[in-house]
Amino acid sequence: MDKLTKFMKNSASQIKDPESFKEFYNFSFDYAKPLRTTGLDLPTAIAYWKIIFVKNQRVDKWISFLEKEEKRGVTKDEWRIFLDFLNTVKEDFSNYDPEDAWPVRIDDFVDFCKESC
Repeated sequence: MDKLTKFMKNSASQIKDPESFKEFYNFSFDYAKPLRTTGLDLPTAIAYWKIIFVKNQRVDKWISFLEKEEKRGVTKDEWRIFLDFLNTVKEDFSNYDPEDAWPVRIDDFVDFCKESC
């Protein structure tokens, strides 16, 4: 975690391009994932999101939701789609369509935010 934090501080300017950031973000899942597993345990995923998305209120809300509502880990699909969610859905969720192919966990997050945020 210390190495990733240092890398983020030193390399922030190199991953400002959205495509480069997406590559880095997707790589970080594989880097953090233990061998012979398919996902990240929740504490590891949360730690990585906190490092990757410093001072991002939506990510902070996501983390709060996961800490309150969830105990299971994060799949690679959820990890990748969460970035798409951040990049396409407005902060007020006005363009969010629950009929789109979002994972149930993201649907539940939107409901959580509408009720408590």
